[in-house]
Amino acid sequence: HPTIPLLSFNLFELELPHEPSPLVHYVGPMVRPPSSHSSGSEEWNRFRRARLAERPLVYCSLGTYWAIDHGFLRRVIAVFLEHREWDLVIGLGGAGDPDQLGPLPENVLVLRTAPQTAILPSAAVCITHGGATTLAECTAAAVPVLVYSGGHVDQNGNATRVARSKTGALGLQDDTSTRMGERLSELMADDDLKHRLESLRVRVDEVYNDAVEIIAVAAE
Repeated sequence: HPTIPLLSFNLFELELPHEPSPLVHYVGPMVRPPSSHSSGSEEWNRFRRARLAERPLVYCSLGTYWAIDHGFLRRVIAVFLEHREWDLVIGLGGAGDPDQLGPLPENVLVLRTAPQTAILPSAAVCITHGGATTLAECTAAAVPVLVYSGGHVDQNGNATRVARSKTGALGLQDDTSTRMGERLSELMADDDLKHRLESLRVRVDEVYNDAVEIIAVAAE
């Protein structure tokens, strides 16, 4: 309907250049608080307690809608064999088989279903295929992303948004584990990136209040 407002669950600052319709409101990611009873929470909490707080944590999620690339995940795990000073949590989204990933070092945790919004606030970087949900939750948690786009539906477009907004980095599908480690190191050491993401996190809080007001007015 030409008079009904349209809410986009993205920040305008993260969109590609365009002139939006006056009816389109960019209200940012509507991220629910993590549940302490969500699947995988107990394993995650045990892992977190067992590791030192100052150790960098990387979270990896390839989404829930497409078949998991076990070969890619084995390359990710190999990074943490080279970097024992880092920790890794992989969320399979209920779509993968942990047994296909081989023996795991003690600094790696694989969860069939991960409490993503509970993990991200502790993460230094998130490795993702570029799905909209994970990118939104990373924005809300001020976590930089390393995107390996799978080319499905919106992933290439989302990867382009990440590159334009400088909220992370883009990997190449043929990256070796050594190159992945280098990309992660660069993201962890980028203070400008951290400041940029924190500013966006504050912006998420601001536009959330705008969304509440828009919905209230439309409901009258």
